[in-house]
Amino acid sequence: MSPVFGNPETACGQTENSGWMTWCATLPMSSPLVQKISKDYAINPPESGDAVTGGIVSIIDSNWTISFIVERQPTYLNQPKDVCVIWGDILNMKTQGNKIFKTANKSTGKEILEELCYHLGLEESFEAIAKEAIVHTSFMPYGKGDRPDIVPDGVTNVGLIGQFVQMQNDVSFTVESSVRTGRAAV
Repeated sequence: MSPVFGNPETACGQTENSGWMTWCATLPMSSPLVQKISKDYAINPPESGDAVTGGIVSIIDSNWTISFIVERQPTYLNQPKDVCVIWGDILNMKTQGNKIFKTANKSTGKEILEELCYHLGLEESFEAIAKEAIVHTSFMPYGKGDRPDIVPDGVTNVGLIGQFVQMQNDVSFTVESSVRTGRAAV
């Protein structure tokens, strides 16, 4: 295979070595988790409309290397004012969690939430937090620089699309990158 088409070996059949996990939790503003983040990790209150954590907060003692961020609220169009969206990621997919004795990719959204609560000292409040939370997870490919360009060098009639191609000045991880790469290919 020509090197202009990248190195698919890093993604094909080796997903445990070529990916990371993201998660997104939706909780009421009154949740003990939102209150803890607001009190101990925020530069602005969630209700302010400004960036809350000011960047990603990484838990360095986490076996999973779990991180979280709270962006401006509302995050989504028509998001109720009393709802907070927390986004996070897990970089180390090969080890068991400190609280959840499974790898992250084998864990449910609830278990990821439990691992986060453990690290933030919210074990006592976990069941109440989980009862009100909605947690979604997504497995994402690493951006290792071995992806082909949307239009590889020397190619004039093929455009490559999706999250496994390289985009100039952009991140190619999510479903929306499939739309952006398609637009760029055309």
